[in-house]
Amino acid sequence: MPDLRYPIHESLFFHNNLASIIAHNFGYVRIEWHPTMVRTSELREAYEHVLLLLKESGITKVLSDHQLLAAIMPDDQYWLANDWVPRAVQEVGYARCAIIQAYDVISHLATLKITNSLITTLAVNYFDDQRQAEGWLLQA
Repeated sequence: MPDLRYPIHESLFFHNNLASIIAHNFGYVRIEWHPTMVRTSELREAYEHVLLLLKESGITKVLSDHQLLAAIMPDDQYWLANDWVPRAVQEVGYARCAIIQAYDVISHLATLKITNSLITTLAVNYFDDQRQAEGWLLQA
């Protein structure tokens, strides 16, 4: 297992083979995706823990670092767009998602498919680095 030490302004909430879910003191949740095959069970487990953290903390913003994320399969894309995101918006007021773009083109296209099919009030924006993404999240 990798060394999971974080700066003082961050706290690890959950970790599995696919992702680390981190609470940031600046008022957002950060998802760090690991470079491994995306398995449905691990993806959904990670997102359910994001939802739990949003509920427990009252946070409504997520920074999702997709740089190393492999492509999300169509069934999981559908689940995210039609189940998880609407629940998060309704249950906790999930309002803003900053995505650091994936290096992998297929992964990036899968993410675009998810966000383009959303029928919610969630604001989503894409960035090339964490500083830009964080700036956008914190401006609102």
